[in-house]
Amino acid sequence: MSATFWRRCLWALLLAALIFSGRFLYITLYSLFILYFLTRWLTRTAYRAMTIQRTLDRNRVFRGEEVEATITVTNNSFAPLVSVALTDEMPYKLPPQTPHTAIFALAPRRQVSFSYRVRTRERGVYHLGPIDLAAADPWGLETLRDRVESFSEVIVYPKVYPLSNLGLPSSLPFGEIKTRHRFFEDPARTIGLREYVPGDPLKRIHWKVSARTGVLHTREFQPTIALETGIFLNLNIDEYDVQFLDRALEFAIEVAASLAYYLYRRRQAVGLVSNGRDGGIIAVPASAQLAPASQLAPASQLAPAAQSTPAAQSASSEPFSSRLPVQPDNALIRLPSRKGAGQLMHIMETLARIEGAKGGAFSSVLTDEGRQLPWGSTLLVVTPEDTPEIVNALFSLRRAGYHAVTLLVGNTCHHPGFLSNPPMPGLYFYRCRHETELGALNKTG
Repeated sequence: MSATFWRRCLWALLLAALIFSGRFLYITLYSLFILYFLTRWLTRTAYRAMTIQRTLDRNRVFRGEEVEATITVTNNSFAPLVSVALTDEMPYKLPPQTPHTAIFALAPRRQVSFSYRVRTRERGVYHLGPIDLAAADPWGLETLRDRVESFSEVIVYPKVYPLSNLGLPSSLPFGEIKTRHRFFEDPARTIGLREYVPGDPLKRIHWKVSARTGVLHTREFQPTIALETGIFLNLNIDEYDVQFLDRALEFAIEVAASLAYYLYRRRQAVGLVSNGRDGGIIAVPASAQLAPASQLAPASQLAPAAQSTPAAQSASSEPFSSRLPVQPDNALIRLPSRKGAGQLMHIMETLARIEGAKGGAFSSVLTDEGRQLPWGSTLLVVTPEDTPEIVNALFSLRRAGYHAVTLLVGNTCHHPGFLSNPPMPGLYFYRCRHETELGALNKTG
């Protein structure tokens, strides 16, 4: 029964009371009036005091993993809500694995929670929400609807291939290399003990061994020279084959993520430089409180579905590359080389958000950014093809004292001879167009 039906009944009883006299008729009329307005007031009071919060078991996952979302609805008033219907919206790339709609009753000063799971299909940054909400009283006198602008961010990392060895030459300096010159020593890596020599710092004395043997012993640390490693990721869409643009861009990002994870497992410092653009957006807090009932919009006034306009139709018909924003020359993505899980997470989040962009030539990125690394560092270059400009930039960097390993993820190779015969020591090229070839690098070392 709708509110219109009840209003018609009240008007009919009022008209009958004016025409006919009778105590029972007046009592019935007054009772229905009280019931009608009291029910509406209680429903609006409870609805106005209701809060909704969404929590996630985790908001950073790898592609193919599941995320569990829990929605908690709390009734902070003294009035009950007999019927509450709730639906959480989500992007189509996060398909639900369990129902994301719930219908329940909510007692005064109580809360109800329900959970559902979504599966991640593609790398990217996604938002769960908003929440469509409806509440009604048991007689259908009052039905309130609203869209709660509550969002939760889910970051899906790119796929990481389990590489134990990229097939890089053993003589290639990677991160930190051993040296016989003790200009730098790593206090975290003890290689042995020796007897104390006057002049040794007291902090190097191994007191437990000295107490056990009765002779002072000093720790010896492994000498190292710190060399940084930078991943240079080319996401300039003008240098990719348009026919395989989406897959090639995605695979290039996956290769960069695999390299970062590989270096992290070896406890080496790694950084990232890319000419792509950050396509992520800022997350909205995952909790919200409903507006007062007087401000709630009826169902007919909820946000309408997006309408197709001539401008939207023309934009959707344009090629993918022409609809991408032009990347300014000074808008490179730079993550300085660091060690640790925090650095790996920073790189993974950046690669989850990154997108292809139209911008300047990648060769200029190599020339300008590569020389910012310390002398002797290694550049891991991920690019679709070895254009003459890129090769010339790599030759220049090698002559300046840098090492470079280039992974070609496209279908074009301008210098096939470089794959089997490196053009010069410390400058190597590998072709890596799909997962099979990337895995084949494990067998070449």
